Amino acid sequence: MNLLYLRSMIRIQKEFMDLINVGKDPDLKSQEIENCVLGLTEELGELARILNDQRKIWRQGESVRQHVFKEELVDILAYLLELFILIDFDELQIHSSYLTKMKINKNRVEENND
Repeated sequence: MNLLYLRSMIRIQKEFMDLINVGKDPDLKSQEIENCVLGLTEELGELARILNDQRKIWRQGESVRQHVFKEELVDILAYLLELFILIDFDELQIHSSYLTKMKINKNRVEENND
């Protein structure tokens, strides 16, 4: 992902957070992180329900409602961006941490495949 896109997404998320008064009061940061994690958990639950419903639909040969699935993924992304903002992670830190973690994951898989 281009860092400019990520920067833009973070800017838009910050604007939304300003609109809903999240991230402004340092004394509320812990509670806001907790609320965000709870919201993220709820969105993951919605995604799981969609997958469960889709499995039933696939068995019946009906088409998949991909737009609903994608919409939930975007909701999850919004909560993740909010969490990164609340813990003061910028786009460079996100990118660097992601690359580091993926290298660790890759090494772990390669070691297990040997």
